[in-house]
Amino acid sequence: MGMFMLNDDIYIGILLERLNLRFGPTQIREMAALQKKFAVFSPRHSFRDAVDLLGLGGYWNATIKNKWGRLLDSLEQVPSDRQDQNGDQRIVSALRDDLGKQNPSPVHFTSHDSRRNRRVTVRNNTHPIFYMHESFMTISLPMKPRPLER
Repeated sequence: MGMFMLNDDIYIGILLERLNLRFGPTQIREMAALQKKFAVFSPRHSFRDAVDLLGLGGYWNATIKNKWGRLLDSLEQVPSDRQDQNGDQRIVSALRDDLGKQNPSPVHFTSHDSRRNRRVTVRNNTHPIFYMHESFMTISLPMKPRPLER
């Protein structure tokens, strides 16, 4: 959400890409093994906790890491495409369920304009990357653009 990252909103794409690399087709089995061994994604942990544990924040810059963390924390206040789960719970449960499967799907993280849809959304069997043949689970975070500077 640009309102959290402000002038550092240029890094949102890089931070999402780090998630996409870690949950991509070549890494998803390792993520499933980590989930089985450590229960990284569980109701006991927020999505931010898991991202921090996996080192997927802006580790190269403390300011960016803190802003990204606040953005991820805010998902607890965001609705999801499931009425019984907030945005944070939806992401954690979707990842837990996927990584618990015999053949987990790679995960593609993206964002959408929260002015049109305020909810975190999760879709299975998607093809978000046209040049890749794998089916993905797509997790989309609602983001609001930062205010224009005057």
